Amino acid sequence: MLKFFFSLLISTLTVLSVLASVYSENKVSSKEIKWDKIYDGISFMERDYGKWFKKGKLYAIKLSKPRKIKFLKNTKDHTSLDELEKKYKSLIIINGSYFDEKYKPVGLLKIDDKIIKDKNDLGSSGILAIKDSEVNIFNKKEYAKYKNFPNLMQNGPLLVEENGKQGIYSDDHEYTSRTTIGITKKDEILIVIADRAASPSLWEISQLLSKNENEGGFNCRKVINLDGGSSTGLRINLPNKKLVVEENDFINNAIGVF
Repeated sequence: MLKFFFSLLISTLTVLSVLASVYSENKVSSKEIKWDKIYDGISFMERDYGKWFKKGKLYAIKLSKPRKIKFLKNTKDHTSLDELEKKYKSLIIINGSYFDEKYKPVGLLKIDDKIIKDKNDLGSSGILAIKDSEVNIFNKKEYAKYKNFPNLMQNGPLLVEENGKQGIYSDDHEYTSRTTIGITKKDEILIVIADRAASPSLWEISQLLSKNENEGGFNCRKVINLDGGSSTGLRINLPNKKLVVEENDFINNAIGVF
């Protein structure tokens, strides 16, 4: 009988060990991170991410050369990435900022020097500023320093703060699809999309973006969280790369790479 219970204990510990391994987040070594050049100055990477038996995808786009980046919006409040891509002919397009139930932006949105929505002092902590190929990400407290930028979008939270510090300090275990844009320590623009099956928490995606490449991370110095959940979407329309991650709802605006 004792031998039977000892055998059962060993089997149970083995199963728990396997489950713990499956449950742990994907840790990808730098040797496994492979960037594919898909256009001049544009690299792409796709990798598995998930927990338990559920695995999703992380899609990453890196801009190593200056490219024009624009905020995109239709005259009506609700739109889609498909509609905006066809209208503006972007090479890459992702969903943009948060909006309310009437598809109106809830934070600062300024496009081509036109303020569509004023800064929300009670809203998200970060602001994305774009002027042609120049991208800045900053806390809304620094708004006065950047208010003359022609394109401003309030979003958040800041997933990676100044100089690569992880911006999320605890894990709320709220899992959903994510859309992020940031700047690496090599001054490259980085877009990372996590699909619904991947569904990282803010803490998990923040950790991944702030880690060094030899730890399987993206080595960012600043990253801002964009609208996620059902808004998360991505379209790549390049001669050597076509990809669609379909959003599950209408959106108010988007960010396009040209």
